[in-house]
Amino acid sequence: MTSLRRRCSGIAGQVIEGFRVRLLRAWFDVINRRHELLADERGATAVEYAIMAVLIASVIILVVTAIGAKTNNQFESVNTKFNP
Repeated sequence: MTSLRRRCSGIAGQVIEGFRVRLLRAWFDVINRRHELLADERGATAVEYAIMAVLIASVIILVVTAIGAKTNNQFESVNTKFNP
């Protein structure tokens, strides 16, 4: 870095140094954003809630289907007793 400063003095050296500083700032911004995205758990929480909702809905459907089949059998038996 010092050799670059020695070779490029004046305005050219300032332009190169300014570009270097902007490039480093941009790089650190990218790294910081990456860490923020990796630390953000909102998406994971939404997926977990969606999986729970699907599981709960599946259980409800299975229970209603099972109860419906038993109830249908009982109504059929009552119907056959009234209509021999």
